[in-house]
Amino acid sequence: MGKRKGRPWVVQLLLDIALAPAAFFLIQAFTSVSTATALLVSILLGAAWTGFGVARTGKVNAVSLCVLLGLAVGVALTVVTGDPRFGVAKDSLYTGVFGVVTLASMLAPRPLMFYLIRPFATEDGDPAKVEEWNRSWLSPLFRRCMRVMTAVWGIGLLVEALGRIAIVYGGASLDLAAALSPVLTAVVLIALMSWTAGYGRRAGEARRQIEQGA
Repeated sequence: MGKRKGRPWVVQLLLDIALAPAAFFLIQAFTSVSTATALLVSILLGAAWTGFGVARTGKVNAVSLCVLLGLAVGVALTVVTGDPRFGVAKDSLYTGVFGVVTLASMLAPRPLMFYLIRPFATEDGDPAKVEEWNRSWLSPLFRRCMRVMTAVWGIGLLVEALGRIAIVYGGASLDLAAALSPVLTAVVLIALMSWTAGYGRRAGEARRQIEQGA
């Protein structure tokens, strides 16, 4: 796995995934605005972050765009349904969809994590680093690493989505469900990030040992 100048790629990925949802939860927790308004503000903040990334690197970040799309769908469905419990459960929509898309990508020639990690592992698309990253696909160990990461993230996101739905509609009070929902998200994301960093480091070390012994 490559390194990224400035922020570690795991930190950058966490920011891309968590910034807009975290803004939504904070707005909900500390203001009295409606769910739709909180979602709209979080979308604008996420869009500003994505725009900053585009201006800084000249490249569109697919992860941020996926999160913003999920929030936008949440705004539309919250307004249409008017269901307060859906206001809490709505985040399951985009984490669940993203989880399904992630798992489905394993049927493609290269899984989704290969493309999502590449900008972070190649210093925002440095041509030489990108070429090196693409060549890495020739390595069976690298291919296995990308597929395992893709499977774990897809399953993890589905577990998070289904867990939130179970909390919201499983008999818990609305206040308790609203309090537990962001905790579940944080736990799942931190677990996935920590596992990804450790697994990627071990896979990189194993690959270097194989190449040195060749």
